[in-house]
Amino acid sequence: MRAIVKIAVMSLVLAPLVAGADNKRLAVIPLASPAMLVFSGRSLSEAMALEARRGGGFDVIGPKELDKQLGREDIARLVDCGVDAACLVTQSTLLKVDRIVAGVLGRTDA
Repeated sequence: MRAIVKIAVMSLVLAPLVAGADNKRLAVIPLASPAMLVFSGRSLSEAMALEARRGGGFDVIGPKELDKQLGREDIARLVDCGVDAACLVTQSTLLKVDRIVAGVLGRTDA
């Protein structure tokens, strides 16, 4: 069997929470993934944060910064949201960001 990795990523536009900021704040949440793909999901999330920084226009909070800013439980709640927009809005209030990139990394056997 051949393994196929599926990626679903969603960018969520939130109501602006940071008044007067030049750049919008963007949080890149570690991708929700099964245990065997946790490190791949984390690496992909870091790569997305790096590309967002290179693109400019955003103050990016990547997974490494989230580790410092939030506790393990808060990050786990965000990751568990996957692509559920309502959940992400509820769980991300502490971040004070304008946008969120979150998603799910999975594997299917074809």
